[in-house]
Amino acid sequence: MISSATVARHIANIMGKLGFDARTQIDVWAADHEVDAGRT
Repeated sequence: MISSATVARHIANIMGKLGFDARTQIDVWAADHEVDAGRT
């Protein structure tokens, strides 16, 4: 299991690389690109 700090850092990195300023923008981007959040 990973820590909440690790998750927060990953999310911040994704937002920075995509130029987003809200987590909901990641959700919309993932839906538009058919990303499966349940994929392992």
